[in-house]
Amino acid sequence: MSKHPEKDTKGIDGISINDFSSFATKGVKDIRQKLRTDTYRFSKLKPTPIPKGIGQFREILVGTISDRIVTRAILNVITPRFKKYFSGCDYSLRIKKSEPRGIPQAVAKIQEKFRSGYVWVFETDIKDFFGSVSKVEILKIMKSEIKNPKLFSLVEQIVHFQVENTTKENGYSEEEGLAQGSSISPLLASIYLSKFDQLIMSVDNVELIRYVDDLVVLCKSKTSAESIHAKIECELGNLGLKIHPLDSEKTRIIKSVDERFNFLGLSFNYCDVDISPKKKDKIEKDFIDIVSSTKMNFPEKRQKLSRKLDGLIDQYNKTHYKATDSLVSLCLTANKRLHGCFVKGLTTIIGYNPFRKLNPTQLHRLEMFFDLDLTSKIKKIKGIKRAT
Repeated sequence: MSKHPEKDTKGIDGISINDFSSFATKGVKDIRQKLRTDTYRFSKLKPTPIPKGIGQFREILVGTISDRIVTRAILNVITPRFKKYFSGCDYSLRIKKSEPRGIPQAVAKIQEKFRSGYVWVFETDIKDFFGSVSKVEILKIMKSEIKNPKLFSLVEQIVHFQVENTTKENGYSEEEGLAQGSSISPLLASIYLSKFDQLIMSVDNVELIRYVDDLVVLCKSKTSAESIHAKIECELGNLGLKIHPLDSEKTRIIKSVDERFNFLGLSFNYCDVDISPKKKDKIEKDFIDIVSSTKMNFPEKRQKLSRKLDGLIDQYNKTHYKATDSLVSLCLTANKRLHGCFVKGLTTIIGYNPFRKLNPTQLHRLEMFFDLDLTSKIKKIKGIKRAT
């Protein structure tokens, strides 16, 4: 297997995907043997901070590569058994491969309901959701559907995860919490919130759109939005969960035709949907982090920026979005960062800026020669015929 520079996250054993690939056949064989003999045990999870925004981080829990392989296999086996818990309003989870789910589908549903008169929006998210789920309750549900004792024992190990260097002070409880970062946690979250989803969806003239712990409820009147706020507080309280206070940054009631709101990294101006300002700031910071990294050489930085742009175009270049201008701007910004990195590096090596006297045409030809021109990505964006 070839090395993948973006998949180097390590568990507590210090082994990355790239490392595991060098002995994958033996590693998978060992996993199978332990599963067959009922001797497989999950390792402790490694707390790993990842950027959440400018100057902000959130902690995810990273398992070993072996544990990730086993968890993914378990997820594939048990997911079909929980179809009846799939409410249809959770866009973070796809039970059937033939049924597309995800942020673009959530956006399309919101736009559809807006045009049908559901213009009042109650938006919120669940406070510390992954840290608040009752392990007893989720395992009770899991046991009702998983009849194989060995399989259920593995699920128990996943739910009762342990964390490297954990203490009572760092927030990980034996009674509550799912491992944020585990591939199975979104399924467990959807199962845990299934009854809540059904109760909210049973209310007339409301539409719930949820993505794990982020949710919006669309209503036809302000009164309905205020009523659903109270119901959501009550029903989540029954599950041991809470939302942020009303009129705070994360919990609001607004009219979509009069006021913008952000959801899932997107900014909604009624039916016009763009990348949110906060998300764009985060993306531009990622560009800076890439070009300033001391762990990559210049070709690796160029490759990573290129992949980053490809991913952004794939994510936001949708026919029902209005993100064209934002994507073009991000391509230009990435190109500027890459060019600046190249000039700075070469200036450091030879002692002066060799490009300072070049005219724009000469500079562009030089960029093409060194494969520095990321603006070619603009051709991939809908509505753009050629790079400008």
